[in-house]
Amino acid sequence: MKTNNALYYPGRRQFLSSIGSLCGISGLGCGALFGSTPSSRGNQEKHKFETEWGHTFEQAFRWKYEYFIALMKQFSEYLGKDRLLEIIRNAGDEISRRNANNDPNFSFDEWLKGGQTYFKNMMTREVIERTDRVCEIKVSECLWYKIFKGYDATDIGYAYVCYNDFAAAREAHPKIKLERTKTLMQGHECCNHRWIWQG
Repeated sequence: MKTNNALYYPGRRQFLSSIGSLCGISGLGCGALFGSTPSSRGNQEKHKFETEWGHTFEQAFRWKYEYFIALMKQFSEYLGKDRLLEIIRNAGDEISRRNANNDPNFSFDEWLKGGQTYFKNMMTREVIERTDRVCEIKVSECLWYKIFKGYDATDIGYAYVCYNDFAAAREAHPKIKLERTKTLMQGHECCNHRWIWQG
């Protein structure tokens, strides 16, 4: 059964993608960013920062990550590639530890249903298994992979985007375990995510 909807709550990845790269966007010189189009919300006008700005998912990703990738490549010149990738992985792990969710009322099923709208235009996936305790998907297309590969930076992409999927699963709830042996970023033909509820 093929579908383009994502099953799981995006957590860290949604947060990281939603904040955008201020440095990357600020260099664009796009007039739409700085214009003000007031509209009413009851008796209140929207602040200019809330003005809608039309763009595709790919454009948004490219604007967000192109500066980040260039910056990380520059850092690797000073730190060395291995040290840089280690720092990126460790930072993601630490952020996830700090944001760990221990809510006893947490629902694995609701978490899996979350983020469908968010992810549906960012990846192509096939559901392999879906029960009340397991969710396995095969991802054959990924916008993160496309962008990082386009800048010859899949090693940075794996450290920043993919590696910390394991920590993000634990962040969502300590009873969730992610198993995965393949990723597009590492040169495989797919990503084979399998989340297990260990309750």
